Amino acid sequence: MQFGNLEIDFTGVAAGEVRRSARGVSGCRIDDLAAIRAKAKELQIESAGLDDAVLVNEVFEATVEHHLVAPTFVIDYPAAICPLTKRSKEDPRYAERFELFIAGTELANAYTELNDRPCSTKTSGISFAARKSPSPRWTWTS
Repeated sequence: MQFGNLEIDFTGVAAGEVRRSARGVSGCRIDDLAAIRAKAKELQIESAGLDDAVLVNEVFEATVEHHLVAPTFVIDYPAAICPLTKRSKEDPRYAERFELFIAGTELANAYTELNDRPCSTKTSGISFAARKSPSPRWTWTS
């Protein structure tokens, strides 16, 4: 299918993990925070005061998203940026969440809802604190 100047192949759908796809394009492993911070600096992303998980997401958005032309489900988001999402049973650092990208655009976002009250309260605090820092992408009003 032609979409603008892009040819999109809908015959297959890819599944990519943030931690794998980010490395292929950004050159960083999701758990290599020194490399993530260096990449953020290279991309002129303000990282002072940002939580590591938020910065990982910022670098992913700046380096990977626009490369996701074919239908791609991105999974394994850092749990700290997904406060309402259950943690992965395989690795609780990641959330049971996916986003569908086509033509470099997010078209769907879904997750397994967290229903564990103590965990939810803790992760909401982490996520809010992470986003409290100045970022050109988020505006907080009271």
